[in-house]
Amino acid sequence: MNKLLTLASALTLSASLTYADTISLEPGWNLLGAGTEQIDINATFAGKDVSLVWGFRNIQKEWIATSPDGTLSAQIADNNYTGFESVPTHMGYWVKNNSTASVELVLQYLGDTNTTSNPPLSEGNVTQGATYYTSNCASCHGADATGTANLSQYTSDQIAAKLSGMIEGNVTTPSGMTSLVSGLQAQDVEDLASYIGSLGSDSASGNTTIDNGDGTLTFNGVIYGTITSAETGRVWLDRNLGASQACTAIDDTACYGDYYQWGREADGHEKSDSSITQTLATGIENIGSDFVIGTYRWTTADSDGVLRSASWSKTDGTSVCPVGYRLPTKEEWDLEAAVITNKTDAFSSLLLPSSGYRNNVGDLYDDTGYYWSSTLPSSYPFYLSYDLEFNNSGAGVYTNGRSDGRSVRCIKAGVNAGVMISD
Repeated sequence: MNKLLTLASALTLSASLTYADTISLEPGWNLLGAGTEQIDINATFAGKDVSLVWGFRNIQKEWIATSPDGTLSAQIADNNYTGFESVPTHMGYWVKNNSTASVELVLQYLGDTNTTSNPPLSEGNVTQGATYYTSNCASCHGADATGTANLSQYTSDQIAAKLSGMIEGNVTTPSGMTSLVSGLQAQDVEDLASYIGSLGSDSASGNTTIDNGDGTLTFNGVIYGTITSAETGRVWLDRNLGASQACTAIDDTACYGDYYQWGREADGHEKSDSSITQTLATGIENIGSDFVIGTYRWTTADSDGVLRSASWSKTDGTSVCPVGYRLPTKEEWDLEAAVITNKTDAFSSLLLPSSGYRNNVGDLYDDTGYYWSSTLPSSYPFYLSYDLEFNNSGAGVYTNGRSDGRSVRCIKAGVNAGVMISD
C-alpha cells in the first residue's frame, strides 16, 4: 500500500458518506465505492484533472491502478501494477483529484444507453480463476470440478449466482468456504465462475441460434418470429418454445409447444409424451429425459432454486431461450397481466394459447394457460416458483410446484418502451 501511495501526495481523510450517481469530487483523495454496476473509468473521468484511480483485488492479492489523465501511466507500468478500465461491482477505490476545487462527477456505467438498467459484469478471466481454484478449491472439488458437489454440472452463470448469493447472505455458505466467500469481490466471482464453467457445462451446450435475416430466427431447429406487446412495448417470441407455428386460435394445438418443469433444461422431459419416473434427480443437468412425477419438486439439488433461476435468466443461448432472449420475470408477467383478464385477452395480446399444463403425475390438462417465470418466491423456496395463469374468467401471477410442466414464452432482453429490466 505504501509503495502505491508514493505515486501521489499524502493522504488526508474526512468523514462524508454519500450514495448517488452524481457526486462532488473533493480536492485530493476521495474514497468511492461501486454498487451493482461497473463504473466506466474512461467515460467517468474524461476531462477531469484526475491522475490516479486505484484499488485492491482480494483473490489475486494485487493492486490495480490507472491514470485517467495519463500523468502517472509510466510509473504504473514501471511498477508492474495491473491496469483496469472499469471498476468492478461492490469494490471500493481511491481517486486523486488534482484540482484545487471540488468537481462534479457523474458516474458512467458500462453498457449505458441512457438507461439505468444494470449492465453485466466484465467477462470472467479464466486464467485468474484457474489460479485461485487450483490453490483453494481443487483439494475438495477436484482438479476437474467433479469432486465434492460435482461443480462440473453447473454453468458459469449458475456458479456466479450461487457465490453471489453466499456473499449477500441469501444462500447458506458451507462451513469450509466461509473465509473464501468473505474475501470475494464481484469480479473475482466472475473469474472463478468462468473457470469452473469452462471445465463442464459451459463447453457442453449444443444449443444453436441462427439469425435468418428476415426478422425470424432458428433455435434448435425451430423457426421463431416475434410479437410486440401493445401494453408494455416489450418484444417476445411469437410462439411457445417447441411450437411448430404461431397460434391461429386459442385452442390451436400446433402452437401449444413443450411443457417444462421449472428451471429444467431442454433434455427431452418437456415433450408432452415423454416417459415418467418417480425417482427424483440428484442434479439439475444431464439427468435424462424422464418427466419426474409424484412430488412438488423434480430434483434434490439446488433446493433454493438459485442455480435454476440463473440458468433461465441467461441470454447467451446456452439455456432454454435463444441468444438475446430469456424467461420473463414475475414483474414482467405482472405488467402484461394488467390487460389480461381471461384467456381471450391472453391470445389477443401475445398470441398466448390455452395450452394447459402437465401435472405432477404426468397427466395433461388444457383449456387454461400456465407460463413459467424465472422468479423465486420470498417464501417456501423449496418447491414453488411464479407463473402466469389465465382461464375463462381470470388471470394473475401465482406460485406453483416446480415439478409441474408449464409452457415457456421467451422475452427479448433489454429495455423497450420505457420498461426497465436488469439484464
